[in-house]
Amino acid sequence: MRLQVYKPNPKSTGGALEFNIGFRKDKWDNYMPEFYVNLTNQVSWNSVTKNGSFKENVKNPKKSISTKLGMFELGEIKNCFERRLPWTGFHSFGDNNTSFTLTPWDKNRKVKQKVWNADQGKYVFGDVEVPVHAYGFTVRRGEVNVSVALEPGEIEAFKQLINYYFKIVFDKEASNQQKFLKNKQEEVEPTKSSVTPGNPKAVSSPAVPDEDEPPF
Repeated sequence: MRLQVYKPNPKSTGGALEFNIGFRKDKWDNYMPEFYVNLTNQVSWNSVTKNGSFKENVKNPKKSISTKLGMFELGEIKNCFERRLPWTGFHSFGDNNTSFTLTPWDKNRKVKQKVWNADQGKYVFGDVEVPVHAYGFTVRRGEVNVSVALEPGEIEAFKQLINYYFKIVFDKEASNQQKFLKNKQEEVEPTKSSVTPGNPKAVSSPAVPDEDEPPF
């Protein structure tokens, strides 16, 4: 499951962002979900098609960043979206340091709306700028810096992907716990063997002394 956001611009300073839910095998051979984040700087801009290119930079470590976010980090991000707060995060692995910044801002959007026209003395439809809640998502690693603006629809999709990730995590944890308890129960319960018609003396384990022998 993945969510991709492309934000090219004529200056070729845009960025591409991909959120991807993958799976890894843990030491108990259970496949657990991971929330991966891939960011790429824009390569070029086609003025004819009005499209930007990112492909050449996807695997270039000087122009792209691949990392992942933990469950609690995603919880903080979702909470910030809902309460309109900024968020910062930091990963350190040896000499490899990665910082995250999520910054709220208002973007003006033109909408058609009835407005009063004094010259005509009536309401007419016109373009009106209204502010909408947006976020800037920036990730930096060394000299590499990638920024992508997230608009309301993209933010909502990001939140739903986080919810989906949480559901997978908790469902997996519940399933693993049930398997663990079942295995523990099988370990402590005695192994039972059923009596067959041809073996009337078959008994359950642990064995009970035969009636013809003294129980000592």
